[in-house]
Amino acid sequence: MDVPPWVLSFVLKPEMAAAVPGHLGIRVSSPQEVEAWKKHCLAQNIAVREEKGVNCCYAIQDKFWVQDPEGNWLEIYYFHQDAEWSAPEQTEGEGEAITAASSCCKS
Repeated sequence: MDVPPWVLSFVLKPEMAAAVPGHLGIRVSSPQEVEAWKKHCLAQNIAVREEKGVNCCYAIQDKFWVQDPEGNWLEIYYFHQDAEWSAPEQTEGEGEAITAASSCCKS
């Protein structure tokens, strides 16, 4: 089976449905493509939050997050392999905005 070059996934959260989706994800074809998109965002002065080798939503991924002016989170990620489920970790002191982005695996 061929893998499509882009996979756009919508993750809706009932507690946020009236305002914004939980987050939007764009799956890219290589870790280098994640880096290229990240560099592009940084060049545009868009803040990013990077995660490499994370186990989230049954997958090992390299990714970064950006947030649009309306509060929607966008995740650009590369899928390495399937994994056992693991709730995402939060580093102490990262703040509420980071918690919102990191909660992709929480139900």
